[in-house]
Amino acid sequence: MATSRLKWLRTAGKVLVTAAAIAFIGYKLSVGEVKECVLRADAVWLFGALAVTPVCILLKAVRWWLLTKEVEPAMGFGRALRSLLAGISLAAVTPGGVGELARGLYADSDKGYELTSMALIDKLLDVTGLVVAGAAGLVLFFGYFWILPVVLVAVLLVWSNFAWLAARLGGARLLGRFGGGLSSVRRGTLVRCLGLAVLFFAVYYFQGWMALRSYEPVGERAAALLPVTTAAKIVPAFLGIGPREFVAKHLLPHAGVSDAAAVLGVFSHYVLVTLVPSLFGALWLGRLRLPAKAGTKDEG
Repeated sequence: MATSRLKWLRTAGKVLVTAAAIAFIGYKLSVGEVKECVLRADAVWLFGALAVTPVCILLKAVRWWLLTKEVEPAMGFGRALRSLLAGISLAAVTPGGVGELARGLYADSDKGYELTSMALIDKLLDVTGLVVAGAAGLVLFFGYFWILPVVLVAVLLVWSNFAWLAARLGGARLLGRFGGGLSSVRRGTLVRCLGLAVLFFAVYYFQGWMALRSYEPVGERAAALLPVTTAAKIVPAFLGIGPREFVAKHLLPHAGVSDAAAVLGVFSHYVLVTLVPSLFGALWLGRLRLPAKAGTKDEG
């Protein structure tokens, strides 16, 4: 009963956050502004942004596949892709996208913890890519050129010694069951996955810029601020809607973007790169099954 009540309260809280954010945006934006912005939208740019979505998914899928093969060599790319899409579907309704850790349900029963640790690494790679993208944005928007090399050196130092760090974490009580998986990843795999993460965010924010551009002409400085709007997804909200648009409405006008275009552009980007793939992922949610026997091979 207590658990059920807690879940209800969490859901109600998310709905409240989304409703409050949308109500505030609606209070600040007139229907006429939004309608005018929608009517002058350029479908060519919007469909161009949609065409970039498969590229984003492919980059994430390859990265995830490389990680899963570290602990389950028989993992096929098709299976990795399906588990990724299922994770995206769950991520759409969880704060910070933590639902993506459900990819571990595609592991063999005796490798569930190890594959979950790979999903954790993948999330850490996402955070790393976001930090690098944010640093590049600061360089582009404010001209702080010293930030990017400092961030890149720090990232390389951390990830080049990740196995050593993970092994130390593996001795902790809470992370002991994950440490084996974390420390087993080869340095070459981590370097390739880190490169794919940075490339993903470059493509991702180019797509975000295209979504903004579909509503009005915007410069590259607007794209430099998009990582901050992405960071807003850590705020619990229903389907992740509300906080991101709220931040965009207050931040992107500093780059010359109108309030209406900022909200519509960021929301459209979210629909294209998260909600659309999550619809495909939802088809696989009912098929998340642990194999009956350890070592079951996948044929991709």
